[in-house]
Amino acid sequence: MTILKGQEFTASGTFNVPPEVNSVLVSMIGGGGGGGTSVASEIYAGGAGGSGEFTFHLPVAVTPGGTVAVTIGAAGLGGVGGSGSTGVVDQGKDGGATIFGQYQVNGGYGGEAAVSTISDGNGGGGGGWTGAATNTTTGNGSPGRMAAPYFFGGSSGGNGTLKSGGNCCACLGGTGGSDSAFGGGGPGGAASPYGNGGNGGNSGSDGTAPSSTAYGAGGGGAGSQGADHKNRSGGNGAAGYCLVQWTVPPI
Repeated sequence: MTILKGQEFTASGTFNVPPEVNSVLVSMIGGGGGGGTSVASEIYAGGAGGSGEFTFHLPVAVTPGGTVAVTIGAAGLGGVGGSGSTGVVDQGKDGGATIFGQYQVNGGYGGEAAVSTISDGNGGGGGGWTGAATNTTTGNGSPGRMAAPYFFGGSSGGNGTLKSGGNCCACLGGTGGSDSAFGGGGPGGAASPYGNGGNGGNSGSDGTAPSSTAYGAGGGGAGSQGADHKNRSGGNGAAGYCLVQWTVPPI
């Protein structure tokens, strides 16, 4: 009887190839982008982060008894809002690339900070060359496209109040935060195949991060100013992930 075995990586490390194995199946995703900040004393919200590029069951030849380096893409940090009306306005950071040997999937892009007196921040694009483009128009995020067999681009984050991030597979982009008399709620982060994106902050609140197991999903954008007229922070994205599988005995 053939048995399928596997090893998960949620942190960078080394895969030690079993002595009888010469081929493995690799599934991995880059880190999700962080959400952008809002501008103090303005009605606009920060853009949400995009999700990472991903691959499923990619066949990879390995050397029996050898080793393969694994790098897990870092989560893109959310932009940090200043404490006062003149505080720093900060863009969400891009997610890092996840790498197995010579194969790589790229992280999602961070959401942009709101532009004072003009508009909400743009939603970050999805990772990979077929990832959804930066979301420059107020609206929900979009899903990425297939790049090649086994490879798929990430989804984009939402842009604008009450907007959601792009969906992916059966997972949903984070939802937009609620409005108030002072401005709009932040948009939701992009989903990944592993879970929903972070939610946008309510007006006067920070954006939120996705679940820690929603690998590669984007962080929510910051809500606009609240009654205290201060900048708000974007939510962090989720870190990347890698799963290596093989059969014993080999097929």
